Amino acid sequence: MNPHSMLKLEYVYGSNRYLGNSVKNQMYLNRIYDPDRNIERRGAIVSVPANNDALNGYYYYLDRLIDYSQDTRTTVFNARMRIDFYHLFPEMMNNDLRAQNDKTGGQGGDTDVELPKTNARNYIFPPGYFENVISSEGNFIFQNCRNYFWSYEGDEFNLLDKENYDITFKLPGVPSGTYQIRLGFTAMAHRGIAQFYIDGIPQDIPLDMRKQTNEGFAAKTGWKSWGSLKSNPDALEQCKKDMHNKGWYHAPAGVRYVSTGARSLLNDNLLGPGNSERFSDGNGMIRKVIFTGYLDGNTTHTMRIKSVLALGSAELMLDYLEFVPKDVYGIEGGGKGEDDY
Repeated sequence: MNPHSMLKLEYVYGSNRYLGNSVKNQMYLNRIYDPDRNIERRGAIVSVPANNDALNGYYYYLDRLIDYSQDTRTTVFNARMRIDFYHLFPEMMNNDLRAQNDKTGGQGGDTDVELPKTNARNYIFPPGYFENVISSEGNFIFQNCRNYFWSYEGDEFNLLDKENYDITFKLPGVPSGTYQIRLGFTAMAHRGIAQFYIDGIPQDIPLDMRKQTNEGFAAKTGWKSWGSLKSNPDALEQCKKDMHNKGWYHAPAGVRYVSTGARSLLNDNLLGPGNSERFSDGNGMIRKVIFTGYLDGNTTHTMRIKSVLALGSAELMLDYLEFVPKDVYGIEGGGKGEDDY
């Protein structure tokens, strides 16, 4: 309805360090509170009626008009935007392909046995299924959500090397400006190697997602556990600098995955140090800079991913993308740098 634009939907938890003047446990559209940069915009409050069923969907109440003004573009969306891959394809939600899991037995949500729903399956998508996919060769697979996967939101897309995959899809529209585009994934021995393109232009050398040893992975990326360095700020900053110089970032410290022994825990509010781990401490969980440059907010940009080495059953993991404006990643001098969350 408004091409090359976006909305930011945010649920503000009571424990959110970015609460500001907002109401706890409330949904907002186009809200931002960033004390590090002294930015706050309240946006609109979203209210859910007791019965919001409509003939062709659902309806919600907003307490004010929403715009896509210059102020909205340069403040609300002048922030790191982390987008799970399933959000790139509306068909995932429209066809209820991304399902949660049922629970049975137990008390309090932390001892229940996880049972898949009948529609909580993995899917292989044929060429032409997704409107935002311009062209596709090979198997394009969605692995449904499990809270103990080393994946953002518990799910992931995969491309299989055995099909010599080659896929091109549309990227979300962001306001005009200079950005980093980062890919979040987990490196493993059975991953693949692929060349990435933005708008048909190859970006850097092919990305090798394989991790044979911890030592080799650390040597290639500069990775060290974020948690192990947190008590030594100078060492953490040096590690981050070493990684950034090679085009890598720790996985986000504000996202957690459930430990294997607590895999039945389905309530995110119950996540804590005793039953889950930070992504930033996961050995192999990482973000790679795919592109740095100008994106035109009035143009549809594309990403192409092409296999460069067939490894039989190896897979390339597509977990989430980040669009990070230069105002966020490019802080210099004594400015406040991008947070780790």
